[in-house]
Amino acid sequence: MRHSGPKSETKLSPTVASIRAAFTGLEILPAEPRELVEAHAFAERLIGGKIASAHALGRVHVRTGSGLFVYRENGELTGVVALVLLSERGLKAVCADDFDALEPAVGHVARRDHEPAGVYAWGIAASNHPAAKRMMDALGIMVRDSIPHLAFFGRVATEAGRRLVVERIGFKPVPGSTSDLLWIEPLNQRLPAVAA
Repeated sequence: MRHSGPKSETKLSPTVASIRAAFTGLEILPAEPRELVEAHAFAERLIGGKIASAHALGRVHVRTGSGLFVYRENGELTGVVALVLLSERGLKAVCADDFDALEPAVGHVARRDHEPAGVYAWGIAASNHPAAKRMMDALGIMVRDSIPHLAFFGRVATEAGRRLVVERIGFKPVPGSTSDLLWIEPLNQRLPAVAA
């Protein structure tokens, strides 16, 4: 039987535990250390271009407890989701367009036992439509149930990816961003506008 991600004696913050539950509820599991290189190669092949290194993925995943999730169908890797849970400093860096998504500074990454100040969608890759749908469903659950109080940021590598995250998840351009930064503002800030 597979365990649920990197082992640590450190307790998870309520938000980190909820993020993990959003993914594991759809059988998208926190990556084990032995899966990091495979998941990185998978994402690199499907996303293309320059992406964060396997070392950076592992460092962020261990620090946050929720940096890399994998989905397997019949034992074959068919989907990955990578997230950076942001510290207050990380949130400020993202908002100032100073966040290094290829090699996030340690101080920009929240620890697993601290509440994150925001979430950065680092990468999403799937090799088939059912896996892609499952990734999107898990992200939707995370936004609705785990991080409604947090801003969710990201950038996309392709126009197809942009359409997907805008139409399916609800990302929109960050006002004033010079780097194509997208976001979903905190749900609790959106509710009054919806109710009006």
